Amino acid sequence: VPFGVTYVKIGTIQRRLAWPLHKDDTLFQSGRPTGLNIYCFFFTLYFIFASRGPLRSAPQSSGHGS
Repeated sequence: VPFGVTYVKIGTIQRRLAWPLHKDDTLFQSGRPTGLNIYCFFFTLYFIFASRGPLRSAPQSSGHGS
């Protein structure tokens, strides 16, 4: 998968996750933590690494060698 296509997919997911956060902005002003923003950040990182593939297949090749 070309990096550009993956980047566009990530951007679409970020927009879907960020839109509800705008509705909750008044709740953040009332003292709620911004943990959701951190969660979205790690979810994006997970999506990037999961879409690469080789990271998941590496442990399988190591275990199969023995």
